[in-house]
Parts: sequence; C-alpha cells; structure tokens
Amino acid sequence: MKMSNVRRTKPFPSPRKSGCAVSPGNRECTKTRHLHGFTERDFTVIVRRFTRSREKIYRREMAFYADMPSWDEVLEAAALCRTKAGLMHDHQRRIGKEKVKTAYHRLKRADLQLCQNFEDLVERICTAVRGLDRIGELYIYDVAQRLGAKLGFAPTHVYLHAGTRRGVRALELPASGPFLRMSELPTSIQKEPPALLEDFFCMRKDCLRPSMLGVRQPR
Repeated sequence: MKMSNVRRTKPFPSPRKSGCAVSPGNRECTKTRHLHGFTERDFTVIVRRFTRSREKIYRREMAFYADMPSWDEVLEAAALCRTKAGLMHDHQRRIGKEKVKTAYHRLKRADLQLCQNFEDLVERICTAVRGLDRIGELYIYDVAQRLGAKLGFAPTHVYLHAGTRRGVRALELPASGPFLRMSELPTSIQKEPPALLEDFFCMRKDCLRPSMLGVRQPR
C-alpha cells in the first residue's frame, strides 16, 4: 500500500500528566499551528482515541467506590476525596482537609442514598454544601460520580466546571448552564460517555479551537 493513500490524523498535543486538572503545562498551547487544518472527522477520531485511552482508568477509579461494602464507607471516602491509595484526590487537595470534612458532615445528613438518578444526586449535594468556602462545582461533580458509582448512576450530560467550561467555550459550544446536553454536541461524538467527554474538554482545553469543528474564525 502506498503511504500517499493513507489518511493521516493530524497530531494533537498531549498534556505531560494525566488528570483533569492538568492541561499542557497549564499554559496556552504552543502547538495550535498544527490544528488549523483540522476537520470535524479529525476531531471525532481524536475524541474517540482519548475516551478509549481513559476508559480503563475511569472504570478502575469508579470501581473503588462501587465495591465498598457499605454506604457509610463510600460516603466518607467520596466526600473526603479519598483515593484507593488513601490519599486526597488531586482535584481537591487545594481545598484542604478541614473544608472537605465540613462538607462531609453536611452530606451525612442529606440522605443521598435515596436519590433516583445522577441529576438528583448532583442537586442534593449542591443543596447540602451550598455556602461552604471553596466547595464548588468540581467538588460537587466528583463526589456525585463517586457516590453514583455505588448507586449505579452515571452522568447523562457533560457537567461543566471551570476547566471543562473553558474547553467547551473554546469550541464555541453552549457553556452558560451547569451542563452541556449530549444533543448540543457534534453528532459524531454524542455516543461517547459523558464522563469521559468531561475529561476531554478539561484536559485538552488549551488546544481546542472552533476551527476543529469546521467553524471559521474571524480574522
């Protein structure tokens, strides 16, 4: 087969570390010159590669909470942001142990095990921790994911927090609400898991441009 006949997907800059909070060096991507020729098809391939590469990591993380023997144990681990290694999750380290402990005590009184779906879970967590210093959208979403793993719930929308919202806005997609409905995404990626798309928009936020979806940027 002649190499000239093989379609090549354009390179996509990768962050130096994994984890939603880390973008390429937490700075403006210096490789955006490679993205100007992107088509929506290229974008779809990139998203799918990303979600496939992250799927096992995500499943392992959620299995840690799902496999806990009791609700009290999973609530404590989820609310205190404890990982399988016994450490505080990277996303919440800046909040501090005392503040997440305060949130945990509020969540213990919220009867979260009675929730019927993921959206209900997010809403109840939001109500319970409202007004607490440094407890924001990312904490609420992360705790909902951990508890949802135990309850059998997963996100059905792409929930927005600071990092994810920035990535969504970079593509000029709707970003004013608390989440992005799957129907608001390009059709080609609507079947991807919402939780992994949330990771994608956050981790790749500095390298996303409207032109990747075929949108012409003004000169």
